Formats: sequence, structure tokens, C-alpha cells
Amino acid sequence: MTNITSYENLRSVFNPRVSEKLQLPAEYNEGLFVAVENDPITISLEISGDQVTKIIIHSKLDETPLYDETFMGFEGGMNWSSMKFFNGYQKAIKEHTDVLAQDHGISVNHEAKNVNNLTVTITKD
Repeated sequence: MTNITSYENLRSVFNPRVSEKLQLPAEYNEGLFVAVENDPITISLEISGDQVTKIIIHSKLDETPLYDETFMGFEGGMNWSSMKFFNGYQKAIKEHTDVLAQDHGISVNHEAKNVNNLTVTITKD
């Protein structure tokens, strides 16, 4: 799997863009690491060495400002902004389906087959 960025870089660009309750901690673990649990949002990261290979955002609500804040924190911090990602999210939650959106060498898979059970997985192509 391709590395997205280092944990420290991700943390340094994400944290200033989000509220304190969503900020990534200074310490991390290798493997699948639950970095943030703040109902209704959970942020998990897959880490190898110091490199982030996958970002997983899970929301217990299809539409919540905390999801928007979380995704935009990653998107803006890493300069991945794309209407494709927004449109993929909108289609997934409105049609309760899975939608893959790709741009800037990033793949964002929106899984929303069940109401109020959104999982968004971000990887690098």
C-alpha cells in the first residue's frame, strides 16, 4: 500500500483545521490505530513505521458538521480539495450506496449502504 504521508505531517496540517475534540494525538501506534473517538465520529489510521497508509473516518450520522469538519481538515490540510469527493459523499448518503471518488492521486471510498452508518476510507493511488 502506498504511503499518504508521515503521521507527524498529517497531524501538523490536520490539527490546526479542526476543533480540539477532533485533533490527532501526539502518540500513535503502528497498525490500525484508533486516533479519535468523539461521538459520532471515529478516526482510525493505518500506520506502517511512521507512515500513514490509510485514513478511515466513521460517522454514526450520515450528515453531521463533525464529519464535514473532519473530512475538510484532511482535505484542506493535505491540499486534496475536490468536488469529486464532495459529490461522492453526497451521492453515497442520498442513495445509500458505495461511491469511489478519485482525484489528486487520492482515492476516497464512501460507504453508506445503511442509514446513519457512513465509513469513508482515504488511500493514495
